[in-house]
Amino acid sequence: MHLGATIKKFRLKKGLTQQELAEHIGTRINYISDIETGKRNPGNKLVDQIAEMFGVNPIFLKFDAMEEEDIKREERQLFNSVKPLISDYLDGAMTK
Repeated sequence: MHLGATIKKFRLKKGLTQQELAEHIGTRINYISDIETGKRNPGNKLVDQIAEMFGVNPIFLKFDAMEEEDIKREERQLFNSVKPLISDYLDGAMTK
């Protein structure tokens, strides 16, 4: 799972700086940087705040960050058929 990379992707789509995201959710820019580079993992409360700022459900944000290796082998076919749908939905949500 690459949640930090997903957060960065959505932040950039929204045209936000790390500073703006940090201020909105009440944290430090260094913490946002650490999340985006994979040095730290945000807790559920912070993910909820970030998802709210992006206008998406936190479950979708986490799902978009998942990769095939994160899924049990027997569930990968379903994952691979649903993942593009979720990604398309989120891409649309980010442009609004």
